[in-house]
Amino acid sequence: LQKALSPNAQVIIDVIPDLESIIGPQADCPELSSSATHNRFMFTFKLFLQAFATEDQPLVLFIDDLQWSDIPTLNLIEYCITDNDMKNFFIIGSYRNNEVGEGHPLRLSIDEVKKSVDVTELFLKPLREQHVNQLVAESVHLSPSECKQLSNIIYTKSTGNPFFVNLLLKELHSRGLFIFSDDTGSWQWDIDEIIKL
Repeated sequence: LQKALSPNAQVIIDVIPDLESIIGPQADCPELSSSATHNRFMFTFKLFLQAFATEDQPLVLFIDDLQWSDIPTLNLIEYCITDNDMKNFFIIGSYRNNEVGEGHPLRLSIDEVKKSVDVTELFLKPLREQHVNQLVAESVHLSPSECKQLSNIIYTKSTGNPFFVNLLLKELHSRGLFIFSDDTGSWQWDIDEIIKL
């Protein structure tokens, strides 16, 4: 990292402060115009990623909730993806497609990246009822048949969205409708109260 980032390592430390504990304190970078500062950051961040992305150990970067990314972040991602010097680098991004319309900055960024790089978009469908049953069963360490009634209610209320399944289980637990009993050593739930939610 010292070799890859020198003499601009402080630029990366400014955004990833923990890096200083790895490479030590670095000299301040000279003041530049705003466009030159921007270009220096983009170039140095690319070098930072390249230090990890080798032929023997490619770098896979997963970024969640891209629908909330600001434009400078999207520009940085776009720059790193489309730069011809970036080798052994693969990025996976996830976003809620129902929150990203035609004019959304993420949609525009994806369309721009597609002009120079192969992009595969996968649109995930909601879980089926049997998958929610399996997820709930594994969560409570019971057989699918033992928690079928609970998982049916959770499926109906979440419409099979795994994010909402997880949130609903947490909400049920926080309300005391879904608790672990030390007496029985198993999860217990109040199906009548859960139905009322």
